Amino acid sequence: MIYPGRDDRPQADIVKKQMRGGSTLAAFELAGGKEAAFSFCNALDIVKISNNLGDAESIICHPATTTH
Repeated sequence: MIYPGRDDRPQADIVKKQMRGGSTLAAFELAGGKEAAFSFCNALDIVKISNNLGDAESIICHPATTTH
């Protein structure tokens, strides 16, 4: 999981200076390419698949297939 507020991330000190409660955004890198990413997204029960990260729901997107 990639989350800037984790102590092992290079941005952790900046996050602690600029934020009180951290962020609600997390990123994941999965081995297996697009097929593995889609399988992961489809396996989620509570999180909806969306290309709009500006929503107030729990959502996930695969940026390589939803942007540009």
